[in-house]
Amino acid sequence: MTMKRFAALLLALALSLSLAVSASAEDKPVLTIAIQQHGNVEDWETNEQTLLLEELCGVDLQFVTYPSEMKSQLTMAITGGSELADIIFNNPGLDLLYQWALAGAVIPLNDYIANDAVYIKDAVERTGVDFFPFVTSPDGNIYTLPIYNQSLTNEAPDKIWIYQPWLEKLGLEAPNDAEELYQVLKAFKEQDPNGNGEADEIPMMSCTDEYPMGCFRAIMDMFQYISPKNYYYVDEGTLVWAPTTDSYHEGLQYLRKLFDEGLIDPMSFTADKTQLRALVNAEVPVVGMTVGMVPLGTPNTDRIVEYAGVEPFKNKDGVRVTSFDPSLPYPQAMITSYCKDPALAFKFLDTLYRSDMSIINHWGIEGRDWEYAGPDDECAYANMGYSASFREINALWGTVQNVMWYQTGPWAREYAIASGRVLPNDPRTTGARAATIQWAYSENYPSDDIHVPTLIFTEEESDEVSMILADLNNYTYTSLANFCLNTEGMDVNNDDAWNAYLAQLDTIGLQQVLPTLQAVYDRMYK
Repeated sequence: MTMKRFAALLLALALSLSLAVSASAEDKPVLTIAIQQHGNVEDWETNEQTLLLEELCGVDLQFVTYPSEMKSQLTMAITGGSELADIIFNNPGLDLLYQWALAGAVIPLNDYIANDAVYIKDAVERTGVDFFPFVTSPDGNIYTLPIYNQSLTNEAPDKIWIYQPWLEKLGLEAPNDAEELYQVLKAFKEQDPNGNGEADEIPMMSCTDEYPMGCFRAIMDMFQYISPKNYYYVDEGTLVWAPTTDSYHEGLQYLRKLFDEGLIDPMSFTADKTQLRALVNAEVPVVGMTVGMVPLGTPNTDRIVEYAGVEPFKNKDGVRVTSFDPSLPYPQAMITSYCKDPALAFKFLDTLYRSDMSIINHWGIEGRDWEYAGPDDECAYANMGYSASFREINALWGTVQNVMWYQTGPWAREYAIASGRVLPNDPRTTGARAATIQWAYSENYPSDDIHVPTLIFTEEESDEVSMILADLNNYTYTSLANFCLNTEGMDVNNDDAWNAYLAQLDTIGLQQVLPTLQAVYDRMYK
């Protein structure tokens, strides 16, 4: 055979292989996904998780990325009747999602979910929670496949952290109640625990962004329980706006005393996490107590280890109570009415509920980026009865990478996965520090008949209350700051000022929205 003939045969073979691959790719059905651009995901199309899912589901995933304002752009497109991608990855909130559904933009998924063979049913079994009611719209339909992440750390946003070397130097114990807290903070302020001869100590401080009002809630819970997500709670079946009670008033008076005496820094109402962290990490320690899911010292430094977790404070009845932010599902994936093969779209989305996918979506590829734990491994939450689940090999979180979706798309992860994670044998990590005190918070959450996890409104109910609730929330928070700092004429120790505050809440519309909130609560939980 001549070289010319051989070259021609090679060219023909290469062409036929190219055509075969092209035909194979073209034969795969296409699913388009509307998705928010993510700074830590290099390329959705070539991402390793994308390629894995394409192989598992026999589909060609194509992405329509939104640089910003995705929710508002989608709403505009839906209102204008513009064509949408087959699938939407976004959290519009249940109220807006229902409006999209009423506009005919997204389809109900009840019939697909009813199949017992789907992975999402296995996710319900793994988590032990029927999370479907929390994403069911008022018309009885489920229009979204949610993210459901059971996270011990996140459920206790107001963990109390104290600078242990100061306690030891002053011969003090961690405070348990309001009087002990006052005495410890007063000692921190007056007895120069950092030993530099200057009155530069900040006895207690929190910040406004990652842990908003944490310092306030951790203290207020000794007087009146306050939810991290809203201002209402349940008293014998009746919804009450907590910031109107005598107990709340008493708690504000206590807070005012701490602010007046310089025991809580006023910057707690204005400082962000970066500013507070800088103070916590100052060369000469100046912050005695903070509040947050984890201590704000820089991870992997000795300073973070010096902050010890404190059990939730006791109320006047001697009962410890802490704010509770329950693990709840929230909307993440919708199939639009423009999708030509919704059954295939559901099959693809359902695959993301596989147990291994919940790890892949955060920690990367099994065997390279993480591996399942061995029989001799122990996890940080062993003190709460958890067994080791997996070990991270390559730390991808917080980096720009092309391996995983950074927890985008629907998925469900039970407590046992993250709580069973085998952490590095280093107490100087935020995860290890949180694990040392988590038990005290998990044991002291409010009972189910007090806390309201969420309320799902109809479109009419949302129209009635959404604007008023926003105004009530803003005024309540502003009043908290004014009462604590004694500004804007709001002296919490003056009955006229307190009554004027209550009257203003009613003027904004508190009594108008309470019957609607009660009706929604009764519908969902009674």
